[in-house]
Amino acid sequence: MQTLKIGDIIVKEPPSMVVVNEKDEEVINPKFLEWEEKDVLVRSWLTGTMTEESIFLIIGCISAKQIWENLEDNYLQASKDKEFQLKQQIQSIKMGSKSVDEYIKDFKGICDSLTAIHKPLDEDSKVINFAKGLGHKYKTFRTVMLGKHPYPTFTQFVNGLRGYAMREEDSEKDHVDQAMVFQV
Repeated sequence: MQTLKIGDIIVKEPPSMVVVNEKDEEVINPKFLEWEEKDVLVRSWLTGTMTEESIFLIIGCISAKQIWENLEDNYLQASKDKEFQLKQQIQSIKMGSKSVDEYIKDFKGICDSLTAIHKPLDEDSKVINFAKGLGHKYKTFRTVMLGKHPYPTFTQFVNGLRGYAMREEDSEKDHVDQAMVFQV
């Protein structure tokens, strides 16, 4: 389990409540009082930032450390599942009949979701997975861009794709215009 640190406050197990002083008397441990003060502050902060749906997860927790560990246990698996799902999506996304801009938006959405759960893709993985989903129409573009050393950044690749797509679109319009000349 991770240690939660907020500023100078470290969420941890409490020290013993009672200590024996020089006179062999049991007295309240000043370190316990200091811990208790900080723990109340952190518990208040944690519970104050939680949604009503999450509060039920911490019923019975008596310290900030217990609250933190309980939340971590409950949400960590969901994050791993989400990471796995997003990585599957990034590896299987296809452009299909989408426009270039739609495909970029969908791909970036998945990348942003991975970043949001602190599992961002490195630049090479972004470029390779993005290029893989382009399809046959962009085979030449993909081959040229991935043949460069070092690989282009994701932004460079996307900008290159947009330029290539615009040239292809203009080329198709010219071809259609020339064909219409012969039909008139």
